[in-house]
Amino acid sequence: MTTTDAETKTLLDATISGIQTTEDLCKDISNFENLPLAFNATARCVPSIQTALVSCRDSLVSTSLEMSYFQELSTALETCKVEIARLNEIFHKAVKYSNPNAQHGPVAKEHGLEALMKAILNHVIQTLRTPPFQAVSGTQIKDLEQALAVFEKMESPSAAKASTNVNNYGNGVMNTNFGSGPQNNFENKSSGSFITGSIGTLRIGK
Repeated sequence: MTTTDAETKTLLDATISGIQTTEDLCKDISNFENLPLAFNATARCVPSIQTALVSCRDSLVSTSLEMSYFQELSTALETCKVEIARLNEIFHKAVKYSNPNAQHGPVAKEHGLEALMKAILNHVIQTLRTPPFQAVSGTQIKDLEQALAVFEKMESPSAAKASTNVNNYGNGVMNTNFGSGPQNNFENKSSGSFITGSIGTLRIGK
């Protein structure tokens, strides 16, 4: 095994160790019902991530990594290792603040899990596509791409929270549109009714 292969194997071992911790944490939260959907989606794809990384590490025993690929791959693995450490921090908080009887908890307000999982999956897919790992990837890339698609479809919790932020400083009833159509903002400083519409008649009460 060359020095380049040895360094790559060390990075893979560290990354695999991190994702193994994630898998253990996923087992700890299996009974928690108050967690966002992203946690369940993460728990489902973690075994596939671990299997893919183990396949890459084991393939270095019989093959050699060309120097031209080493820098790009090492950067991806270093970044992935840091991202997995962050993922484990989030799951530690899930275990700490959640319990089977809780309706709400601090962990439900945790933002960025979807984006973090997308980054991890992209880096693992990038690793699988690097020679000589292409020969052992098989259907693993397809499985990870399907998991990636799940996170890409998930709505960001922070975006959802921002879209429902409405301020009413008057004493009367306020009608608010939460749909995806155009939002027209108007001001009514009188005490009468204020009705707006993009098409039709506008009537302002006294």
